[in-house]
Amino acid sequence: NKVKQRTAEIEQINSFLNLANDKLKQNFLISIKMFSSLIELRGNTVGGHSRRIAELSRKLAAKLGMTSREQHDIFYAALLHDIGKIGFPDALLNRPVSKMSGEELIQYRKHPIIGESALTPLEELADVARLVRAHHERFDGQGFPDGLEGTAIPRGARLISIVNDYDGLQGGILSEKRLTADEAKSLIIQSRGKRYDPEIVDAFIALLGTIAEETVREKSVYYTDLRSGMTLSRDLVSKEGILLLAADFVLDAKIIRQIQEYAHREGLQIVVYVHIDPPQSTKK
Repeated sequence: NKVKQRTAEIEQINSFLNLANDKLKQNFLISIKMFSSLIELRGNTVGGHSRRIAELSRKLAAKLGMTSREQHDIFYAALLHDIGKIGFPDALLNRPVSKMSGEELIQYRKHPIIGESALTPLEELADVARLVRAHHERFDGQGFPDGLEGTAIPRGARLISIVNDYDGLQGGILSEKRLTADEAKSLIIQSRGKRYDPEIVDAFIALLGTIAEETVREKSVYYTDLRSGMTLSRDLVSKEGILLLAADFVLDAKIIRQIQEYAHREGLQIVVYVHIDPPQSTKK
């Protein structure tokens, strides 16, 4: 009976520890998302850029059969890949790469190293920092900051490079002209085996086709119609592109009231996307 009682106590303690650990993981992810959004305070050009490539990079990593740990590292690195730009002057931050002067390019090409340095003190992000440093390397060895070539470039960085450029070409980050999704995809294909890893390019193109066909199990809800227990299917961001609530956050009466007060204060007609059915897991 004592053994049975002790076993029950241990199981209860483990249950509490698991709940606490899940909460820590959720808070860690939210902190990273908030950290990544700091750079987006500086200009509208990059608004939402990091979150978009993080989601797409994670899906691509899963399609390539990468491990859960690799998928997490890639997701975090994609969120934080531009953190080295946080100290850029406004003029440089908002200038397309194709329009930068020689001196500006020198400064711009330092941001992967600065980003790595900012993340290195966090032991949990050591592998993430490596990906941040290498996300502008090219498969043909013509990238920066280290001129790595082929498989010498971490696989996660080769993946993020493709997704980053795909989004950047559409957002006016790389060139003054904003390309359509099809135009950006064509440029990625043209650089297959040169700038980008051909295997990852093929998987990326296949993924884009899958995304275009899939139906997302979510619905849009006007902010006045939100109800407690609804779970966000997308990040909720401010009009400036700053993260307010992370995807998979479960709404309660207090949060709903804060959303409604924010909408009234800013004069916004906010539409929130929520899961039709509760997600199977909220772990990232």
